[in-house]
Amino acid sequence: MKRPVKINQEIIQAVLPSIPQDFEQDMRHLIANLPVQRKETPVMKRKLSVGLVFALILMLLAVSALAAVILGGKDFVDQVMAPMAKVDMESDRFTEEEVQFILDEAEKYGIHLPEHIVDRLKGHGAWEYKEELMRLFVKTEYGFYPSSWPLEVQHWYEVTMEACGQGDGYIHNLVPGEGDLTQEQAIAIVVNHIRETYGEEKDINDPDLFQRHMTYTQQIINPYLTTREWYFDYEAKDPRDNVYFITLSQDGAVKSTRCIGGIYSSAADMKGYFISDRFAWAYEDGYGGSVWNTERLQEFQKALQYRVDNEGMDSILPREAHALYQTYLTPDETMISEDAAKEIARKACEGFEIQPGYEDSILAIAMEGEKGPVWKVTLKLNRGENRMGNAYVEMDGRTGEVYVCDTSFEYTTSWREMVTESYWEQHKPEKISQYDPIIPQVTPRPDGLPPIWYSDIAPDWYWEKLDQVGYNSDTASDLMNQWHVLYGGDKEFWPLEAQCIDYIWHGIYPDEITALPGLPQENDITQELAVSISRRAFKEAYQDLIAANGAQMEKVVCGVTYWFNQPYDGMNAWEISLFGEDGMPIGEVYVNAKTGAVEQLSNNWEGGWLRPNAPTPAPTPAPQADGTPWFWDSDQFEKEYWDRLEAAMAENGANFSNIDEKFREWEDMYRQDIQGCDVNMFWPSDIKALYFMYHQFDTETDGAEHLILIPEGFPGEEEIRKIALQEAAHLCHQEKMHQSWLDSLAVSLSLWDTSWRNEGRPTWTIQFHELGGDFNTRIWVTIDAETGDILHSELDMLGNG
Repeated sequence: MKRPVKINQEIIQAVLPSIPQDFEQDMRHLIANLPVQRKETPVMKRKLSVGLVFALILMLLAVSALAAVILGGKDFVDQVMAPMAKVDMESDRFTEEEVQFILDEAEKYGIHLPEHIVDRLKGHGAWEYKEELMRLFVKTEYGFYPSSWPLEVQHWYEVTMEACGQGDGYIHNLVPGEGDLTQEQAIAIVVNHIRETYGEEKDINDPDLFQRHMTYTQQIINPYLTTREWYFDYEAKDPRDNVYFITLSQDGAVKSTRCIGGIYSSAADMKGYFISDRFAWAYEDGYGGSVWNTERLQEFQKALQYRVDNEGMDSILPREAHALYQTYLTPDETMISEDAAKEIARKACEGFEIQPGYEDSILAIAMEGEKGPVWKVTLKLNRGENRMGNAYVEMDGRTGEVYVCDTSFEYTTSWREMVTESYWEQHKPEKISQYDPIIPQVTPRPDGLPPIWYSDIAPDWYWEKLDQVGYNSDTASDLMNQWHVLYGGDKEFWPLEAQCIDYIWHGIYPDEITALPGLPQENDITQELAVSISRRAFKEAYQDLIAANGAQMEKVVCGVTYWFNQPYDGMNAWEISLFGEDGMPIGEVYVNAKTGAVEQLSNNWEGGWLRPNAPTPAPTPAPQADGTPWFWDSDQFEKEYWDRLEAAMAENGANFSNIDEKFREWEDMYRQDIQGCDVNMFWPSDIKALYFMYHQFDTETDGAEHLILIPEGFPGEEEIRKIALQEAAHLCHQEKMHQSWLDSLAVSLSLWDTSWRNEGRPTWTIQFHELGGDFNTRIWVTIDAETGDILHSELDMLGNG
């Protein structure tokens, strides 16, 4: 007779951590209700250890009565993985032993992960993130994209992750409840909108035609406002069809709408996307497999040629263009089969290990080579540490004779697989794709802190207070989630220390940073007083606008930021952001942190800043005796400049008596549909200079540090426009935008007589603005007027693009 195994409870309790109370109660309830074949024995009320609970879970899962309801990946997560994940709530990973147990149990129930993932988990003994592995099992039942799961499953999954300690503390995905639009109502609104707005005739809810992504989410905007909205994304499964993105508010109003055209639509309809993107959307399997085969490359080539014929080479990516110069073949009876070509390639690469899980993901393309038809075969190789390289095998399409067998474990480009090796040798980049932007990397500090941490742009006490928050690479995720959950997405409602940390760690600021979110000093006015001053000042300044727009000041809430060196050099100020009851911003106020004076106000209905503490401008002096403005022919500028202005007036039918009327006429003539732009931004240079002169010197106290010139003796507008356009095209190619879209932008050119950026030499400022649309994109280019050199360029994405 075998001796019974005795367990020393005291030793086990001492070395293993205790488990969460709620989980212990669940386990006790489960144990108490187990079917037994003997007399019941009360369970002793001692604290259960993690080790004992895990052993109990394994035992319980082995009982067939408990496992009978596991029908798919969701049940498996609910009944097997979630209880395991709750054992140690402090860890976000399963142990190696737990992963192996999960895989073994899944095999029993016929629930299979993709082969390459199983190979990765088994082959390398990897531990796995709990949330990631549980999500993979749900995908086996409901599909790769969580946004395509039923709303009930999306909500269940997020609730389950929270219960397992793997969420962010807040439930975002909802199921419509009482008073909400039903799913059927929301879908009907979207379908009707797409039909009426875009003329779509196909059934976008046909799963064979479109992949539908649908979520109903709630979002904390700030501690006072939580919003709900529907999001729909219809991805066409045929790249020739359109893709639609629609957002609905809680009451069913269309908040945003967008259509990305198919591969035979104009570049403007595909704004920001390229033909290869559409193929990826239509055919990508989600696990990184290649989208290409011979048939798709032939369609891809046709679409590229169509675009080029209609809109030029600039309308496609340079790396896409390589496909134009290949001939893709439909294999005939004179060629070896695709399967035979793949087998030859495997044998040619016998010395290398194919990446686990990718044995069947071999790409074979039939092309016309220099000596006739060839097969180009690409295999995924294992480069160790779960990373991949490629093998490229090219062979005679008729005999199978291998011409080339080359391996690459260095990053090059994604287009080698679609061209012959001889073409590749002639056009390959040296090390990195010349078409991909090289992003400069900031050298990290040894302590892992941002480069400006502890710098003299802020006092020592400031850095000491931020150090006390304890924000680092280990705590960053938890703290960010906590701030988002507690205070929402509008960061003006975050604690001041959190705002400082977010800006310094994750903000985009210039190398020569001068202004910084700060913390109040001992003698500053309090935050509460700054808010009170701001509310009163805003109400007094904009009482008519407030009434006209239906805002109610008693329901306005305020977000607060403290600034070092803002809004003016040498001044610290409280920035108070005012939000209406609908959560929309209605204005901002800057309050001097020392004196409590209101320095600036702005509203979101008319825009523009007011400076209540600015000195009152002197009255406009009387005109000169001959009727010309008092400032005309001032010796502050050369006579040649005044002569040019007079010539501009004469050429445009203006004189000193009708100039105000002409300004209004030019405003209507050159008006562009772009919010926030000055009325004269898109005027020709000569009348822009005239307008600037009249408005810059309208009082005696005004002067001109910078002056708009009339181009003469410098490279002309057309030449400058061409240089700027080339630079803008370079920026847009990096951002994957089309030349045809770029050509549709409104262009503003201004020639300034001096600039602090250019050592006093004349400088052109060129701006490209989008006319309406969702992107709201702006491109800036500054050019030396004497040399034509580009001094600065910047792509500014202002809106939802």
